[in-house]
Amino acid sequence: MSDTMTAAARLERLFDNGVFTLLDARVEAGVTTAFGEAAGSPCYAFVQTGEAVTETQGAKIRRVFQLAMKTGAPVVGMYDSKGAKLSEGQAVLNAFGDLLLEANRLSGMVPQISVIMGTCGGCAALLAQTADLTIMGPGGELFVTPPFNLGKTAAFSGSASNAKAGAVQITVGSEEEGIDAARKALSLLPSNNLSAAPHCEFSEPELTEDLLASAVDPGSELELYEAFGQAATTALASIGGVPCGVAGVKGALNRESCVKLARFVRLCDAFSLPVVTLVDSEGFEASSEAEATGAVREAAMLTNAYGEATTAKISVVTGKAVGPVYVALAGRGANADCVFAIEGSVISPLPTAAAVSVLFDERIAAGEDRAALEAEYDATIASAAAAAEAGVVDDVIVPQDLRARLIAAMEMLSGKRVSTVAKKHSNMPL
Repeated sequence: MSDTMTAAARLERLFDNGVFTLLDARVEAGVTTAFGEAAGSPCYAFVQTGEAVTETQGAKIRRVFQLAMKTGAPVVGMYDSKGAKLSEGQAVLNAFGDLLLEANRLSGMVPQISVIMGTCGGCAALLAQTADLTIMGPGGELFVTPPFNLGKTAAFSGSASNAKAGAVQITVGSEEEGIDAARKALSLLPSNNLSAAPHCEFSEPELTEDLLASAVDPGSELELYEAFGQAATTALASIGGVPCGVAGVKGALNRESCVKLARFVRLCDAFSLPVVTLVDSEGFEASSEAEATGAVREAAMLTNAYGEATTAKISVVTGKAVGPVYVALAGRGANADCVFAIEGSVISPLPTAAAVSVLFDERIAAGEDRAALEAEYDATIASAAAAAEAGVVDDVIVPQDLRARLIAAMEMLSGKRVSTVAKKHSNMPL
């Protein structure tokens, strides 16, 4: 990102009307810490200024995490450091250990957002990645092992490669855009896990062939993981002024797409944002390579994330929902509180061709046209209407009614409460 902004300018951009209060204002440590209001809610922030991390810097940042824990306010960290100050040796390592402990304690309690302003490597990279969202632009570097130690250039640790790897959720073109993206994320998230998300101002969208664009409030979308797991689309948005997570699945789900969806659903669930999932998929990626590399693990991770989530979950079958993908993303047993199907969609335990081979084998042997039999199967046995009659979906709707149905469902589910069994956590297949 650009190196033209001072720490004060960065904080002024983050906080409403440029107003903030410094913390430990006279402690010189290569980091500026402050609090104020961002996107209308209390927020803490720290801004590194390019210097090496010292034990004193760690103490300043740690105090921000501790105050956030006490007050239930989000934390925005702006990272730009040359790494640990070697002359302080083990003391700096202990300082990073304390920071990682505090950040992980905060995880799921208050939103944490990392904005990579410059170099962010080693222990600092681990700290930045504990956040719910990581934002990065062209001037940032994010790595655990320095690129030059791996025989790579700085591009190896840049925003494009990290976004493609799924380590960065949002890429931007400038430092200012990165701070603005952090503000937009804060406007769509609650202050903490016990607070409701703020209601957003909205206007009605235009009806288009893009079901997602026709359902969400115009201009509210903040897409996450755009360059990663591209069989799935994930975004924070609002529908009828209510912040939510929206996920769209198109085509076969590969390993990256499963990880993307699982991570996204857990973010939404941590802060009780409703999850709306649009499903058009014939299944998980079918290849010998996927099976040989353990793709079933990521598929199970996805089902765990949806199944464990207690937030409101609404699924819409927009095209095809077949077999395990239907169960994972739209099945009422493992996932959805409400399921709608767009008119003409198909819900089947097997892909159409395979199902026809089993069910209509005698008719195929008698010479009937396979394409006609497949069309018959989709229009009858596997139709949305048949699924509704079987109680598999709540209703069959036309695209023009989708937004109204989602608004009604989210309002109905706004009081959802789920009691879970006593345990530390599930053993998610990671």
